[in-house]
Amino acid sequence: MGSTTRTDRHPLGGEGGRQEAGQPNEGAPHAAYPPRAGDRLTRALTRALPPLWTALGLHRGAATLRHYLAGTGSEHRVDATDLLTLPLTRAAVADRLALWRREAAARGPDVTHRADSGWQGLYVRPRDGVDWWLTLRGLEYRLTGTVRVCGDGRWEIRYRFRVYKIWNFDRGESEFGVPFTPFARLHETGLAREFPVAGETAEHVVRGRDASLLAPDVSPGHPGPMSTRAHVVVTGTVQGVFFRDTCRRLATEAGLAGWVRNLPDGGVEAVFEGDEAAVASLVDWAHHGPPAASVLDVQVTAQTPEGLTDFEVR
Repeated sequence: MGSTTRTDRHPLGGEGGRQEAGQPNEGAPHAAYPPRAGDRLTRALTRALPPLWTALGLHRGAATLRHYLAGTGSEHRVDATDLLTLPLTRAAVADRLALWRREAAARGPDVTHRADSGWQGLYVRPRDGVDWWLTLRGLEYRLTGTVRVCGDGRWEIRYRFRVYKIWNFDRGESEFGVPFTPFARLHETGLAREFPVAGETAEHVVRGRDASLLAPDVSPGHPGPMSTRAHVVVTGTVQGVFFRDTCRRLATEAGLAGWVRNLPDGGVEAVFEGDEAAVASLVDWAHHGPPAASVLDVQVTAQTPEGLTDFEVR
């Protein structure tokens, strides 16, 4: 994959992104008001939550709430690599990387481009993971790196994932019937303090092949000597959650052939055939599936490629 590096004035893949992270809080500044008896009672009751959450295994949520009550305002670090394992986050990142590939192909093959998503918003729901929901709820993430697409449809992306948010409670807001104003007042009365939350992964490298990115003078042809085939059976909550449709889209983007279908027992069966790296990427995706899925087990069997030419939902 010989290529040159082009330093673009405007990196690709930043659609909808912001250059600056951290949305301003519309509440009063820190320690703007003197605390009242009700504020001290709220703080006393809130201090009982971190030990309870810790006992329930919600260690991240407990740590962030404890940091808020400590009142230092210093940055709190989270494990961005672990956050990246959430299906919600992985799906958002996969969509952004697909955009990078398309934009890189449109600018011309065999050139390495800088890429920057800008700061993108994401909301973690309780069903995505209660601990991460307590830790972050609304967050911003950013992907930076490089992407190159070759004329034969092969691609390589190197990227880092960053997360950032200002941990606070918005006055006037509520969730699940719990008003945030009493907790926001802890900051406003100096009994707690808002703080930045941040994290960053090491560099990730992903590779694959996407037939839709072929240069005009290159024909798909045979999948080549590195072609492989994987038979996958996925169990869990994987039907009625757009598993097959998402699988078809990702397989097509990766230039893979094969099929996917629902099984009578509630599982999903699929075959991925094509570039070895792209097959491995889809098998990895099958271990979590789309955001609404809940995968319990994945059985993978290597098979001899049959020379399939397209991907279908059966």
